[in-house]
Amino acid sequence: VAMFDQPPRPTRCIGKRNLGHIVNVVRRNRADVDVLDASGISVFLEASAVDTCQLVQLNKAEYANMWLISVLASIMFLGGWLPPIDSDFFNWIPGWIWLGIKTCAVVTLFIWIRATLPRFRYDQIMRLGWKIFIPLTLVWLIVIGLWMQTPFTIWK
Repeated sequence: VAMFDQPPRPTRCIGKRNLGHIVNVVRRNRADVDVLDASGISVFLEASAVDTCQLVQLNKAEYANMWLISVLASIMFLGGWLPPIDSDFFNWIPGWIWLGIKTCAVVTLFIWIRATLPRFRYDQIMRLGWKIFIPLTLVWLIVIGLWMQTPFTIWK
């Protein structure tokens, strides 16, 4: 029986993790997804005599946002402070180290995606959400609902 009455790990990997990661990438306002509503302000700030300390604070806030989303994704989707395999070899490591390792892995994934993927426009993000993610989520709900009605269900 899986923890918290969740589907087994391969099933969770298909649905919730990938969709959640893509939504987190879009939501974090980084340069790979061009969804900033006030992009003209950043051009104005860099071209004007605004103090450099304010721009540093803005960059620190963006990276703090990325770390916060990474910690939340590690807790919600990667098991948080629990080791990946329940064995004596992994159980001696404290939980905060596991959370740090998983968080650093998600931050690395964010930076890797930012460096490799092209920028998306706002209309492309909206099309991706409406034409792909919403139908995919509805199909996934139907699949899980049908699975719950079969004798192979893990929900008793």
